[in-house]
Amino acid sequence: SNTINALSLMLRYSLKPPEEKVTLGEEIQNLEQYLTVIRSRIDFEIEVNYQVQEEALHCQVVRFLLQPIVENSVHYGFGKQSKSNTVWVEAEKIAESLVVLVRDNGVGCDGETVKKLNQALRSGKEYRGFSYVKGMGIGLSNIMKRLRYTFGDDASLLIASKPGEGLEVCIKIPFTPFTD
Repeated sequence: SNTINALSLMLRYSLKPPEEKVTLGEEIQNLEQYLTVIRSRIDFEIEVNYQVQEEALHCQVVRFLLQPIVENSVHYGFGKQSKSNTVWVEAEKIAESLVVLVRDNGVGCDGETVKKLNQALRSGKEYRGFSYVKGMGIGLSNIMKRLRYTFGDDASLLIASKPGEGLEVCIKIPFTPFTD
């Protein structure tokens, strides 16, 4: 029943009009609903740790900013590892920007893949070149397109990773306090 409730809340969130603004706090609530659903479907544990500045919770962001990134960790980075599968979500206001860092301790990927992914994200193209990122590039490019549409050239999304050391996604957007 927790799973059904979480699924209905996710559906309600996804059906909001596209122009309706959301806060980082709402994005985190949606991520928690996603985690409730996904934990009922996988046979390994996922731990998510948040370190989010209070002010950052009230910043305007694009909808589905966090969930696709964490979904990539679940589907491509994690598995039945001996270590715990952990995601860290960090966010803070730095100068006039919101910086959001999502990192995991999954399998990671090599420098060449990271370089090609970052080039594809900068150019606005989808990257489907490696099995590790076969679906990952699509989700990340979708986020980047929506960030560019909403925040223009002030938005950035960068990936860092090393094999066996997980993956890190860093998003930087203008800090825009939420207003109705």
